[in-house]
Amino acid sequence: MGVTPSAVTGISCTGTYDGMSIFLHWAPSGMVGEDDGISGYYIYRSALAVASPTDYFSKLNSAIWTGITYFDKPVVPPEGHGQYWYKVSASNAFGEGDKSGPYSVYDYNAFDFIPVFSQTLDDLII
Repeated sequence: MGVTPSAVTGISCTGTYDGMSIFLHWAPSGMVGEDDGISGYYIYRSALAVASPTDYFSKLNSAIWTGITYFDKPVVPPEGHGQYWYKVSASNAFGEGDKSGPYSVYDYNAFDFIPVFSQTLDDLII
């Protein structure tokens, strides 16, 4: 009996200079289209970095995404946050796997500049 894919790893998020686009990239979970590989990916976004039973992340793509990059545009900075969080999951013939941990591009000023680096929820825990 088969199993669903493991959580996606190697996610990076890059913001554009204008602060209106996010470029996501992740490590492949297997070969798309292979018998034992994945069908593709689902990408989720939230203005809150939470992991709860209600999970505030919304799926961005209704059809399976077969690439390992995703361009989210236009991104309007969330009210009062200036930051979006993303999760990615892989899917195969046996279903959707676990979502990755939340990743984000930190925005110092939502209307000025988004620096080019990724941030995980663990980075915020002191």
